Amino acid sequence: MKLILASNSPRRKELLSDITRDFSVEASTVDETNIRETRPNEFALLASELKAKDVGDKNPEAIVIGADTIVVIDGRILGKPNDINEAKKMLADLSGKVHEVMTAITLYNGASGKKSSSLKTTSVKFRELSPKDIDVYLRKVDVLDKAGAYAIQEYGEVLVENIVGDRDNVIGLPTGMLRQMLSEFTRSLQSE
Repeated sequence: MKLILASNSPRRKELLSDITRDFSVEASTVDETNIRETRPNEFALLASELKAKDVGDKNPEAIVIGADTIVVIDGRILGKPNDINEAKKMLADLSGKVHEVMTAITLYNGASGKKSSSLKTTSVKFRELSPKDIDVYLRKVDVLDKAGAYAIQEYGEVLVENIVGDRDNVIGLPTGMLRQMLSEFTRSLQSE
């Protein structure tokens, strides 16, 4: 069965290629800023489902992977920054603190209407960052397309003191969880 990743993220594409090379990419057109859910885990799950269905309804024969990664601190969702000033503020807010990175994955098959969703959470502790540290990081990494204004795989050692949990989850696609989900989802479709 055809497998489609409903994301243009090069990071997700690279991580998915660690599981399988047999997939295509078709970005979802879902605008996350229109999602009104404020509970972080529910927001991520809803966003991943909307993305999977958006692409899956156009490709009913395929299994579509929708994913959404958010950064959460003190119960607040930090999405992608709108500009460098917002990115600086986000990194300053994360400085010296522990935050959560949540990735929700939804698998969807339009022909059967079946879907399966799961959420993975990883704790990340940032170093104490000076304004200069933040400026140096922002000069090295384009953060405007990254939740929380950072990418652990791009000079993450400058920011991150410690991770408890799945590093792939922080990058944007928890491959262990996804591998198990795909196996179970494929079996459930074949048993019909």
